Order: sequence, then C-alpha cells, then structure tokens
Amino acid sequence: MMTLLYFSVLMHGILQLISRTRIATCKEPPRLGPEDRPLVRPKAETMLNILALFEMISTGDEISIRSKMTKRRVQLDLILYLVDFDPGAI
Repeated sequence: MMTLLYFSVLMHGILQLISRTRIATCKEPPRLGPEDRPLVRPKAETMLNILALFEMISTGDEISIRSKMTKRRVQLDLILYLVDFDPGAI
C-alpha cells in the first residue's frame, strides 16, 4: 500500500516539474487558470483538474479526445504540451 502512495507522490512531482518547466519556456504564462488567470507555478492538482476536463475515447486503433468545456477545446494542444503528453504514443 505504501508503494502505491510513494508512486503517486512521485507522479505528482514529475507532472508538476514538467508543467512548470514547460511554462517557463513560454513567452507569457498561458491563461488556463480559473477565470482565465495565468498559470505561473501550477501544482500537480491544478494540472490534473485541467486534464479532468477532457475524456479520452478509444475505438479500435483510434483515440479521440473530447472536451467537457467548449472553451477549453481550443487549448487542448497547449495543455498536452504543458504536461508533455502525446496521444499518438498510446
């Protein structure tokens, strides 16, 4: 049980580190926060909440990503860049 806890903490730390590093490379912080506030140093929970606004649906060899909020649909590429996720790698 403790191994799962340690693994979860490790994954949160990696997600936080990757997203903060990617945001640092942007010219200006992306406006992905609540009420379109800029994300400067997001925590892993913030990034997970943003990712929770999307659903991944697989049918056969195809994967489609559906947004639960239409406003976030146009920001999908940026969000996937910030967390270093490539849907084609699945």
